[in-house]
Amino acid sequence: MDYISFAYDRFQEIVKSTPANGCSLLIHENGALVDAGSRCPGGWMTAKLVLEALTGGRGQVGFAQRMVDGAQFPAVELFLDDPEGAASSFAAGEDGVFGVRDGDKYALGVSLQGAEGAQTALGNLLAAGPDSLLASVLSAASLIPKAVEVLHTAGICDIQWGWSSCPVAPFFHDAAQAAQTAAALHAAHGTVNLWVRGDKAVLQQAASGFSAGKLILHELATACTYLCKKT
Repeated sequence: MDYISFAYDRFQEIVKSTPANGCSLLIHENGALVDAGSRCPGGWMTAKLVLEALTGGRGQVGFAQRMVDGAQFPAVELFLDDPEGAASSFAAGEDGVFGVRDGDKYALGVSLQGAEGAQTALGNLLAAGPDSLLASVLSAASLIPKAVEVLHTAGICDIQWGWSSCPVAPFFHDAAQAAQTAAALHAAHGTVNLWVRGDKAVLQQAASGFSAGKLILHELATACTYLCKKT
C-alpha cells in the first residue's frame, strides 16, 4: 500500500476509535480535525497509529522502556525499511504542519500548535499541544528523520534501513523548557542505527557531528561501522 492510502487508512482508524481513544472529532468539508492532545488528552494508541502513518507501514513501530539515570522511562522504538520516506513525512511546511500529503491536502497531517486555529482547509489533521503525549512521542521518533537529513546534507542518499530507540521526555507547560529537556534527554540517551552506502570519511564526519543522539552508521559495501567518538 502506498503512503497516501496507508495514511488515509490509519486516519480512519483513529476517527473510528474516537472518543474512546481520548480524542475528539470535528468533521468538516475538507476532511476531519482530531483533537489528540490539545483540549483532549489523546493517548498512546493514537500516537502509535500516527507514527505508523508517517512511516507508511514500512517497518515496525513500538513502545518500550529505557533506564535513564536509574529511573525507568517510556521509549519509542522504530524499525524502518524506508527511513527516507519517514523523513519526508516528518518535514514540516511553513505553517508547521507535517505528515502525508495528497495533493494540496493531507491524508494525515499533524499540527503541534493546539487545536485553536488549526487550518481545516489542509484536509485530515490531528492537533495537539507542545506539552502533549503525542508531541513527546513524535519528538522521540524524530531521531531517524534528523539523521537522514544530516546524511542528505552530506551527500549520502543510499539509506536502506533504520532503527532508533529514544526515551519519551517529561511534559512541561512551557514550550521552551519542554524542547530543551527533550533535546538533552535525546542527545544523552537516544540511539539511531542506519544501514547505508557511502564514503568512509563522509560517514565518519556525519556520525561524529550528529548532536540529536548517538548515530551509528553501518556501511553495507565494506561492512564497516562508524559511530560518534565524542566523550
